[in-house]
Amino acid sequence: MKKNMFRKTLVIGVVVLFFGVSVVSSTGNYIERISSEQEQLQVFENSMSPFNEVFEAYAYAAYWPDGQEGLYGFDLDNPGTLELITSGLNLLSGACFVPPCYIYFPQYATGVLWNFNILTLDLYTVGGGGMALNGLDYDDESGFLYAIASNGLSLYKIDKETGAQSNIGSWPPINIISCIAINDGICYGHDVGVDAIYTIDLETAELTLLGETGLDSMIFGSDMAFDKDNDTLYLTAYTSSSGSLYICNTTNGNCSLVGDFEGGAEITALAIPYYNYNQPPSAPTIDGPISGNPNTEYDFSFNTTDPEGDAVKNVYNWYRNGVSMTLLNMPNSGT
Repeated sequence: MKKNMFRKTLVIGVVVLFFGVSVVSSTGNYIERISSEQEQLQVFENSMSPFNEVFEAYAYAAYWPDGQEGLYGFDLDNPGTLELITSGLNLLSGACFVPPCYIYFPQYATGVLWNFNILTLDLYTVGGGGMALNGLDYDDESGFLYAIASNGLSLYKIDKETGAQSNIGSWPPINIISCIAINDGICYGHDVGVDAIYTIDLETAELTLLGETGLDSMIFGSDMAFDKDNDTLYLTAYTSSSGSLYICNTTNGNCSLVGDFEGGAEITALAIPYYNYNQPPSAPTIDGPISGNPNTEYDFSFNTTDPEGDAVKNVYNWYRNGVSMTLLNMPNSGT
């Protein structure tokens, strides 16, 4: 199944105690696409998401005896069917989705950051590099990427605009290699040595054990990603028998099989598109008198801001003596 995603319109209501004229200040109706030095800034209108028939998930097959190494699209409930998108990306050892339409990944062995536009199929070099990186994911709350060093022993913060790396910290010898996923500010990592799931503190790199996955003899070819629209953590695991897709329990770390990848492909990078940049606007600030006389006009101003710069529609109910007198539905912008 391919996704069609549409932006939502959020309507806010506030209660005011007497008659008057309101002034509503709203943000503009555009969202700016992520830009880099290698690409031209583009603008999307607020009325519709830029997504249009994208795959539910993207996976990089590093090894496939009967297939071709490359980037594939597939349905999360049917990993047994992979559709080739492009080849020639070299080995990807981690990937993540960044709204509105990008897959980011570190170049194998160098740590240089790249992004891939899933709509235009364009590939761009962002920059950075230094430490070789494996697992990669995006934190919506901070706006930074986070990655695991290739030795599996330390956490890095990555600037998605420049690729610049910052070391956060290290942990004892625990092999969290090529597997992290972030949701609601919580980072999860997979230890391939004992097949266990940990949480990783994004500020200190401190590890907390959740529990063992229950998988059998997992080896290095793997990645993790959240389906953030459905709050589901997925793990690609390459065992002695096949490459498979699993759902992980974020409470105890246990994993349940979804299905084998087509041809038993070894998936080393997983990215799942999601739609989450329609965050709620702030509560309106109201500027006007707190008391008044009947049949007298008063001026009020209302200001609401949206964290993504989207247009905001405000609906106000006007009351007098507990009785609703007027419904004022202001336009998306203006006075």
